[in-house]
Amino acid sequence: LESSWNLLLDESVTHVPFLRYEYLKAWWQTRGGGEWEKAELRLIVAREAGRLTGIAPLFLAKNRQEKPALLLVGSIEVSDYLDLIAREEDLQPFVDGLLPFLAQTVGAGWQVLDLYNLLDSSPTLEALEKAAQKTWWSFTRETLQHSPFIPLPGDWEQYLERIDKKQRHEIRRKMRRFEAAEVPTGWYLTTDPARLDEDIDAFLGLMAQDPEKAA
Repeated sequence: LESSWNLLLDESVTHVPFLRYEYLKAWWQTRGGGEWEKAELRLIVAREAGRLTGIAPLFLAKNRQEKPALLLVGSIEVSDYLDLIAREEDLQPFVDGLLPFLAQTVGAGWQVLDLYNLLDSSPTLEALEKAAQKTWWSFTRETLQHSPFIPLPGDWEQYLERIDKKQRHEIRRKMRRFEAAEVPTGWYLTTDPARLDEDIDAFLGLMAQDPEKAA
């Protein structure tokens, strides 16, 4: 599913790196660094006319209240944001079908669908509440923790102009020290997605030849 998974994520209502196939695969291999000792994978996908329309990356384990639960792969620590994966136009139909499917098909052994780390702006919350109202499910929404953020301007110089004068001076001083270091240093931005793999390979090759220079 790797290729189609990430393509769907590119168009999903929540597009964050913590939902990429590679990240969740690595997380599952270590259970978030050992957070979940006993867990069983439950990946649910939906298709319409052969087109992937939704993914619920779930696993079965005891939650923090010691109840057998279905949780999102990536829960709870390490991953900042999680969600179901679906396009906006497919989200409500996907969730409407997901709840009865979980109840009828996934099997016994769980009592609650316990979804952590959803953004409070995620349309999945409203979709789940609407779907629950159509069934015997109950819906509860709780704030896990606040997650403040700072909107950034379009480029580096604009960012520097917005911060405190003392901070701006300190950043520029450290940049000058970096550029004047005894070990040759430098940095550049990869702006073309098509060249990303090529640029990473070039960096890894440099690391292998001269780790000091690559650092």
